[in-house]
Amino acid sequence: MEGIGKKTFYRSGVKSVLFAPDSRLKKMEKRAFKKCALKTICIPSSVEMIGNSAFEDCTSVLFESDSKLRRVPPSAFQGCTKVQTIEYPASEYMVDSDDEGENEDEDENENV
Repeated sequence: MEGIGKKTFYRSGVKSVLFAPDSRLKKMEKRAFKKCALKTICIPSSVEMIGNSAFEDCTSVLFESDSKLRRVPPSAFQGCTKVQTIEYPASEYMVDSDDEGENEDEDENENV
């Protein structure tokens, strides 16, 4: 698996996610874990992109060492109560705008 799709675990009861040590996960799409019961996740070092609101309102997000993370919007960790510091690789890191021309309120109006 190379990606976790848009809203895959949105508002789900998933509390913990574990990845194989040799994970090839490259991206976590927008709202992948938004408002789910997730308490802990350790993002594999292979992940290069995290989407808008991917972890919004989640409790704790950790990163493996040697992260290859290059793209993350400012809202990716909005409301994460235990995320205090995120270290990104020095080269090629880019903060994306959250503005993708979409209505953020669509979550409240959309059946999932």
